[in-house]
Formats: sequence, C-alpha cells, structure tokens
Amino acid sequence: MVQKKPKLTIEYSSKMDTIIRKKAMSPKCLQVLKDIGLSKYEAIAYHVLLKVKSATAREISQMANIPAGFLYRSLNGLIGMGFAKYSGYKPRYYEAIPRKRE
Repeated sequence: MVQKKPKLTIEYSSKMDTIIRKKAMSPKCLQVLKDIGLSKYEAIAYHVLLKVKSATAREISQMANIPAGFLYRSLNGLIGMGFAKYSGYKPRYYEAIPRKRE
C-alpha cells in the first residue's frame, strides 16, 4: 500500500508582510537568513523545506507561493550554498540541510 504525504496547513505567500502577519516566518528569522546571504525567495524556500523535510519543486512553489522560475533559481542557489540537496529524478525531491549553530 502506498502512503500519501500529509497535506500541510501552513500558508505561505511571496509577500513578506503577509508571511510575517501569518507568523509563518518571523521578521527576525527572515533577517538572519538574509544576513547570511540568502535572497528573499531563497529564505522562504529554505523555511518551507525545513518545515516539510522533503518536497517536489511544484509542492514547494504552491506552499511558498513562489513563481516556478524564481523557485528553481532559488533552489539551485540553496544547493550551491549547501543549504539543500535533491534526490531522485522525475520528480526531484528537495530536502533542506539543517545548519548547526556555531
């Protein structure tokens, strides 16, 4: 029997004020991620990946409300910086690589 992934109830939006208002991502969290070099979309995508553990680009795009073109660029940036990885092929599943505090 194939197990389905549970649906997520967290709502995301590409508008920063909406994300902050819904408390899906705090302004402090966003600022910390931007301070270490992530763009706005990279920060949102990384936050979603940390919440869901593993997802396809389409699922991430829907949860984060990030246009596909920006999402693929953001995911590639996260992979290049060592914040994410992918597995599989058609579809690829992306996973966050949690960072340790120093």
